[in-house]
Amino acid sequence: MSVIRNPPHVLTGARYPVQVINSASASSTTRVPVLAATPTNGNTLILVSLAESTDAVSSVVTTNVTWSLVAQTTAGVAPVIEIWKGIVAASASATTTVTYGASAFHNAIVSEWASLVGTLDTSATRHVTTDPTGTHVIPILQPNFQTALVICGISTISNGTTFTGFSGAFMAEIVTSSTCGAYYGFPGTGAVYGTAKGGSSATCSGITVSLT
Repeated sequence: MSVIRNPPHVLTGARYPVQVINSASASSTTRVPVLAATPTNGNTLILVSLAESTDAVSSVVTTNVTWSLVAQTTAGVAPVIEIWKGIVAASASATTTVTYGASAFHNAIVSEWASLVGTLDTSATRHVTTDPTGTHVIPILQPNFQTALVICGISTISNGTTFTGFSGAFMAEIVTSSTCGAYYGFPGTGAVYGTAKGGSSATCSGITVSLT
């Protein structure tokens, strides 16, 4: 079961999402997160997909939103984590349909941001796949821009995982469960990292990107 901790969408300002929704893990070929309100023309949607399998996203569809893949962990190596951005046009839908290649446990989190143009800071993109028999560092990233939004998705298979907070001025996680988490924040230009811990047979993937 996924929960929202310290939901930043109850706060206001450019450094917080306008709204966020989690379509919690379920074994299916689709996840359908539905925002509480219609997204605003010109805003940016961020999708964090956490697949506890080798399944990649095959399509992301939201009426009047143009989606593109920002970053992905190693293709075909479970768990697969992807971050997508969507540019909102007029009369967009609040419903996003995320389709996967096969039926398995998937989790999809969509958030809306008013202060992003959606540009990827490509020099600040990191991902890793490890066996977290102990405590492991999630990919370190150092944004190039003070105003960059850093997004991290982490997930495991086989075992539940404990995630700890990130360094710097990072928000608490928006969505977390026993096997996955999504984190957002504006840490400035300092290095960002976190840790994940799983059982001896767990496999963990982490991906961290920076958007301006």
